[in-house]
Parts: sequence; C-alpha cells; structure tokens
Amino acid sequence: AQNLIPAFHNPGLSISIGTSYKTEDGYTIQTNLKDLGFIHWNKTSGIYNFNNFNSPNSATIHGLTTPYREDSVYQKFAYLVKTKPTINSFNSPTNGLLELSAMKVFWLDYNKLFKFAPTLIASKELFYSGFTVVLVTPVQYQNYSLTFTSAYNDLKLFNFGSQFMIKSSNAEFFIGSERLFQTGAFITSALNPVATQIQGLTRPTASTGADFFIGFSMKFGPLIEHPMNASSVPMGEKGPLGQLFDRIFKKDKFK
Repeated sequence: AQNLIPAFHNPGLSISIGTSYKTEDGYTIQTNLKDLGFIHWNKTSGIYNFNNFNSPNSATIHGLTTPYREDSVYQKFAYLVKTKPTINSFNSPTNGLLELSAMKVFWLDYNKLFKFAPTLIASKELFYSGFTVVLVTPVQYQNYSLTFTSAYNDLKLFNFGSQFMIKSSNAEFFIGSERLFQTGAFITSALNPVATQIQGLTRPTASTGADFFIGFSMKFGPLIEHPMNASSVPMGEKGPLGQLFDRIFKKDKFK
C-alpha cells in the first residue's frame, strides 16, 4: 500500500528554461537549461560511503571456480558498499544540463519536397563531469522522416543510431535504435550461435548488446499556433466542455 499511494517523503524542485535565436543566414541557435534543482532526502535516508576510513577498503572473494561464484561476488560487493551507512537527511542536486544547439534547413530539390535539417548539439552536466556531443541529421519527405544520430561522450563512447518516423498534424509513429552497431552484432550473434569451450564453460564468442525503441503519440484539438501567425481568429466559440456545461446548466437567452 505504501508503494501504491503517492507520498512526498523526498520533495524536490527543478526548473527548465530555454531560448532560441535565428540568424539572417538561416541558422537557428538554441540554448536550454534543463532540470536545474535539488532533492531533499528525509531523515531516514542512508548514505553509503565505501573506500574510505569508515568502511573496509578491500575484501577477498573466494569460490570463483564454484557454481556459486555469482553469489560470492555479489555478497562481497554488497559488504563493501553497504557497511556502516550514515542515516541522515541531506540535499542533492538534480542532474542539470546546459545544452547548446545549432540547426539549419536545406532543401534538396527544387520543389522543396526533401528537407535536410542537420543539428549539432552539445550537452554538459552542471554538477558532474558528463559531456556529450550529438550530430542529428534528419531527412524529411512530406510526412516521412529518416534520422541518423551520432553521439560521443566524455567516456570515449561512440554511438550511432537511426529513427524512422511517420508524422501528421495530430499523430506520429516512430521506430528506431540508438545503438545500431551493437544491435546488429546482437542479431548476428543470435542468428549464428557460435560458442567455444573455456575451462569447461560454454560462453558466446562476442560481447553484444541491443537497443530498440518504438512509440507513437496523438494530439487532440486544433493546431497550436502563435497568435501573430494564427490561421484563424477565435471569436468566443465554446469547446465541447463549454457546450456540455451550457446544456446541463441552461440559461435564459435575451434577444
């Protein structure tokens, strides 16, 4: 019951703001400050410090050649991490991000049917050392869009992904993967299960991983437009809720 009923044991607050600027030569430069805030953890929260003077610095793992080697490794790591916790309330910052992006639209044909809008994004974690650079290259034809992404971070990890999207005014469907190389290796390994015998244990010859996402979104109501560029001017017409309210609470009309 405690897990199902919402509670506010650890309240927090964060803000996100952004601004954009379009240059005369067609470049759109955007800056975003995302999730800048903090979380206040209650007095029953535990702080686990390991590799210091308040907890053991090392442990010896036995039984690595036995069938119970995974349990031995887990128990020793849990012993190092969870020994002598400090129970107290504290504040921690959220993972705030500062992002800067630059984008420009190119038309690939005379009739402006194929649109190419490459975007370069740099994202820096404010309270941690994380830094990521992403190049997004979408190609759009009418309601169809094919996007390729290349990402590189401070851990020297490179990811290459792709996404296919069908988009209309009120709905969109997308499918893709953020790690095409790893997903391809996983599929290849699954279709060709080659294994070797290493110390009597059967292990796969390739270390693989998979990444896959699929989704859709729907929108109800009129198109969202800026008041200065709206295609229609509202004249006080009531929506479905307003019309239903008038039907329930009828009012006398005077001519």
